[in-house]
Amino acid sequence: MRNDGNKALAVLLTVVLPGAGHLYLGDRRGGVALLCVSVSVLAGIAVSVAGPAAFRSTVTAVLLLVPYAMLAVPAARAVGAGTTETPGNQSRGYLVVMLAVAGPMALPLLWQSSAFSRTGKIAWTVVVVAIVLIAVYAIIVAGPIIEEMMQQAQP
Repeated sequence: MRNDGNKALAVLLTVVLPGAGHLYLGDRRGGVALLCVSVSVLAGIAVSVAGPAAFRSTVTAVLLLVPYAMLAVPAARAVGAGTTETPGNQSRGYLVVMLAVAGPMALPLLWQSSAFSRTGKIAWTVVVVAIVLIAVYAIIVAGPIIEEMMQQAQP
């Protein structure tokens, strides 16, 4: 721990928003890495609960609570134990799940981890960025096609 802040408050902050407790205790690097993933998962939950009608899904919101818990519980445990080590620092599987769920927002978590070599980190970064670029391209291509289909379906 970098400072002697209130551990109970740090744990509470971590449970509410993983990364906030790390920042409170002075671990900027770990805190920002966790916040990136936390914010992306919480954004997904928010969209599935209160976003446009086409994206609302209680099932999706509940399913997104799983990676949120996977992030919050180990982070809160670490903060409560007096360390600011980020979850997944040693676990490849954990990092791959976070990359799959949060995409590029999980890259800071990957890069501060010791679970992958530098080459592995570069490879995962390239894969994640490529998937995002392909997804954006697919949306750009699909948008006009979907609009045309919707116009044809109207009487």
